[in-house]
Amino acid sequence: MGRILFLIFIQVFITSCLESEAPSESKSGGGSTDTYSPVNAELFEGDLNFKEDISSEIDVRNFLNLGSGSYVFSKLNGPSWITIDATTGIITGSPTSAGEFSASFRAVKIGDVQDTGSLSIAVNGDPLKDYSWHLVNTGQKSFASRSGTSGYDINLQSVHGDGVTGSGVKVVVSDTGVEVNHDDLINNMMTGFHKNYT
Repeated sequence: MGRILFLIFIQVFITSCLESEAPSESKSGGGSTDTYSPVNAELFEGDLNFKEDISSEIDVRNFLNLGSGSYVFSKLNGPSWITIDATTGIITGSPTSAGEFSASFRAVKIGDVQDTGSLSIAVNGDPLKDYSWHLVNTGQKSFASRSGTSGYDINLQSVHGDGVTGSGVKVVVSDTGVEVNHDDLINNMMTGFHKNYT
């Protein structure tokens, strides 16, 4: 549990740094006068909603008017990262990029065939993900003059793959220039415990 909290702390801290505006020069020597400015990311909304890099499950039966009895479920079309359990009708997926997609599914039993029609799939994620070398280091520069070392990161994708998302975890941040009103922090910080050395 300690390792997970540490990884979440690193993710929130570095993501916060990457999402702030570029440092302004200060003639007083007092450091940066940065203020957090949220990235205007496009939010997608669909019949099925997923988060980038997080495995999710959705019951396709919510989109069909099925009678009693056992059905066999299948995917007619859709992105390769989405699958459906043939006996339960549970749709699972772990998308690797944000965007809008579509898929359709079928339920079959003797004397009854039902299709969902085209369902819209919305995948929302971090618009700065490609620059987050601490999460997935591919050797990218991330606004630096030199590139990083591929593979040196916190293996966050494998943690998300194990179902650990940090939901419900409260953090304490001790740093200079903490943006306590940052979207990723404001509802996830233990109030009164963080330290801002500015």
